[in-house]
Amino acid sequence: MNELDVDSEYDHYFQDCILSGYKEAVADKNAPIHLHLSHFNFDDDNAEDLVQIWTLNTSRARSLTDEWWGLHKYVPIRSQDASFADCHGPGPVALPARKDPGSSTLDDEEGVRSSTSCIEFDLSSCHSLERLKLSIENVIMLPNALVGLKKLKHLEIRCKYEALDLSHFEHIDSIDIRNVVHLLPLSITNYKTLKCIAIHTTYDGLDLSMFENLNSIAISNEVNVLPIPLVIHNKITHIGFNDFDFNCVDNKAIHAWYLLNGADPVQCAYYIPVLPSIEDIEINDVTCFSTWLRSLFSTMLTLDHRVKCRL
Repeated sequence: MNELDVDSEYDHYFQDCILSGYKEAVADKNAPIHLHLSHFNFDDDNAEDLVQIWTLNTSRARSLTDEWWGLHKYVPIRSQDASFADCHGPGPVALPARKDPGSSTLDDEEGVRSSTSCIEFDLSSCHSLERLKLSIENVIMLPNALVGLKKLKHLEIRCKYEALDLSHFEHIDSIDIRNVVHLLPLSITNYKTLKCIAIHTTYDGLDLSMFENLNSIAISNEVNVLPIPLVIHNKITHIGFNDFDFNCVDNKAIHAWYLLNGADPVQCAYYIPVLPSIEDIEINDVTCFSTWLRSLFSTMLTLDHRVKCRL
């Protein structure tokens, strides 16, 4: 059950069971505490207790997700030598469940530091982490916080991160980056494994021709797409456009649309191309003429399968 992350999409029954056992052990003053957990979903109700279990399991953690929407603490994420000054203020740093020096806790001793003002995570021991989702304003990613996550497959960051470099991830499957993240230019290099990518922040130099197994892509107007179309063997079923102006005279939006649909903007000047494999089109906060939409719908009607278009 621990390995499979049972019912993780809707509830976290196994995690709740572990949390209940931890609270009971602490209340009964049982020691040592050895509880195994690989998938962590933090929220307002469980953060203070779950962070204690995290310290026992950093080396076996496979996923870390935050939903701390009301937590009034800073949550710096660092790796090894990085630190955050605010965590060194008053308040307990030692964790009560860490009194046992057994083998299951010794290696993870620096996995987290807690004070009255923040909870600081060190990911340098999380060598098995495959999924990371950080989305609230309280979270602050420190430089090179993700460097050691060699097995990372799914990354979603919607919190503050300066100079994010994605070139370290050899097995990445999906990337979702939002506008408070500063993504380094040309840092997306491992295109072969990527299946899903969403970039809604400034990025210069997205090379569509390097993708080999992509099935979903979404970009915002802040992304500069290189003038090289997708390779034809990609089976993309979903594309998304956010905050584009298809009426703009510089034709940036039109060129991006053509490139994402594997077409040459020059050869397709009189109709709106759509990938033959497409099943879902999402268009948010865009500006366009009604004639552009009619042309898009006309092209969609030529496909031999159902296509959903969300405006």
